[in-house]
Amino acid sequence: MKRFALMLIAALLATGAVMRVPAQDGGVIINRPTTTPTTKPKPKPTTKPATKPTTKPATKPATTPTTTTDPKTGTTTTVVIPQPAEPATPLPPTKEFDVGDGLVVAMVVVPAGTFTMGNAEGETDDQPLHKVTISVPFLLAKTEVTQKQWTAIMGSNPSRFQGDDLPVEQVTFEDVQEFIKRLNAKSSGGWRLPTEAEWEYACRAGSTTDDTLGLDATAWTHENSRGKTHPVASKQPNAFGLYDMQGNVLEWCEDWHVPYTADDEMDPVHPSMSASKSACRIVRGGSWNDDADAAKPGYRFWLAPKNANALLGFRLARNVQE
Repeated sequence: MKRFALMLIAALLATGAVMRVPAQDGGVIINRPTTTPTTKPKPKPTTKPATKPTTKPATKPATTPTTTTDPKTGTTTTVVIPQPAEPATPLPPTKEFDVGDGLVVAMVVVPAGTFTMGNAEGETDDQPLHKVTISVPFLLAKTEVTQKQWTAIMGSNPSRFQGDDLPVEQVTFEDVQEFIKRLNAKSSGGWRLPTEAEWEYACRAGSTTDDTLGLDATAWTHENSRGKTHPVASKQPNAFGLYDMQGNVLEWCEDWHVPYTADDEMDPVHPSMSASKSACRIVRGGSWNDDADAAKPGYRFWLAPKNANALLGFRLARNVQE
């Protein structure tokens, strides 16, 4: 039931009808940029050490009580001596890629690891839970692609909510692939979308729950967005230093939609189960117009590649060695 709103969006766009998103005036206008890219020097990645602590607070200091007695008066005094707090886990390192024309992409080196994918309390498509291993580190952009970044590559801005630092939206999966193609042409290549498994692993950042406690501090959802997108990185990051993994705009992933199985997987990338026009791509993370449940790390949704609306954006990924 929670997916009906976006399913309606998909149906309206598939029939060519104009879609209107509530809470703002005017309908969604889809613009297709056609600017031809020019060849530029290869990007120069630079590694930066992490300087911020994770949003997880350090453990509260332990205390050691010490009792003393005054020999003259017999008065007993207890003094509590605080012990040093455990240090917060450091963030993963970051890299910056300068691809010219003022376009800099800051990325986090997401470490390899194993996690439980899915949501035990979610809808049928979010199950069954299964173990997934990300066998090698990968790079994921710290923020969703902004309108400034999009315009630097494509030459025009299709977004409904206009602003350089706002996430680009109203982009189809096919639009995103064209953006990545042009970005690769300007640089040494290697740019791509994250897989669905990479996305959920990075969103969880070590968390094993799907609750929404504290979500207001990290995500723009229907409850706090005031009916619009917001500048990227204006909320707190997750434990990997990634911003807006939940809320603001939904994010396209590389995978086609396929049902889960209970089998363990390593670095999964799901091919299309069908060559029909009904085949859909995965989108993740919830948006400014969705409730908190849609922002849960294990929550899945899928749309046809030609869908575009003011809820849809993306972020970039690439392999560490590229």
